[in-house]
Amino acid sequence: MKEHFSLAFVRAIAAAAGCNHEPGPQLDDDSIDGAFRFFTDGEDPLASIKSPKFEYQLKGYSLQVDPAEGDFGYQLKAKNYNDLRSTKVTVPRILVVLLMPEQPADWLAHHAHLRMELFYHAYWVSLYGEPALEEGQESRTVRVPIGNEFTVGTVRDFIRRIETTGTVSL
Repeated sequence: MKEHFSLAFVRAIAAAAGCNHEPGPQLDDDSIDGAFRFFTDGEDPLASIKSPKFEYQLKGYSLQVDPAEGDFGYQLKAKNYNDLRSTKVTVPRILVVLLMPEQPADWLAHHAHLRMELFYHAYWVSLYGEPALEEGQESRTVRVPIGNEFTVGTVRDFIRRIETTGTVSL
């Protein structure tokens, strides 16, 4: 169920950012759960590419964090870590970790015809170019900065950066 809620959370951000959300491949052999794509007409003089996109792997995690700590750890399997750290990619990729309550009943709240809130918050980290794991290492604890909030503004910033610089590293 965490996976369903996490995808709904990310899709809501894509919609609010004006991006198309592309589901990941049916076979998760490259550690990609989906992509954000923004279609442009290619006429922007600052744009170096048309229709920029970035890919993500999404993890739902029940954890309360203390913002004063600056980051939190997420245990990532070696395969996922290696796929996300690769520099041999043409599309930028990030890890998105959605921190969420443990109980599904606490994942969202309705407010009498006014709004619906999704709980809690998502954060991102780029592993592009990170060092290789030691031989036989099965996982790596990735430090996810609290300042890397995954929001509508973040998505728009990524898309604009990719569009204007063509960069793969976020």
